[in-house]
Amino acid sequence: MPNDYDKIIKENFDPLLPHLLRKVLGLELPQLIDLKDKIQVTLEREMDSLKKVVHDDPALNFGLHWEIPMNDEDMRARNLLYYGLFFQNRKMPLKQIVIYVGNKKPLSIFNDVLELEGLRLEFTVV
Repeated sequence: MPNDYDKIIKENFDPLLPHLLRKVLGLELPQLIDLKDKIQVTLEREMDSLKKVVHDDPALNFGLHWEIPMNDEDMRARNLLYYGLFFQNRKMPLKQIVIYVGNKKPLSIFNDVLELEGLRLEFTVV
């Protein structure tokens, strides 16, 4: 019954969390607010194109994904979602390419790097 143990651990761990974060990671956090820890999503996404690049050494295999948007939009959040879904499903890296074919002068579409704490996503825009 893992859920019974999860509940016990969670109840006992929560009061210790601020102290552990300070001692183990050196983090002084002014306040912690509980968020719901369940994320329920029903989602289906279709990429413009998705291929598997196969090498003689399977460790070098990766997915190749490209999008061909007509609108000048920041693609970082969408590509992060595609990467996460692909990696969860296929357990391999994904090379992403955005080919802008719109008529308007591109501004947002050239944002090709997303950096968050502990995460860096980079893709190619042409």
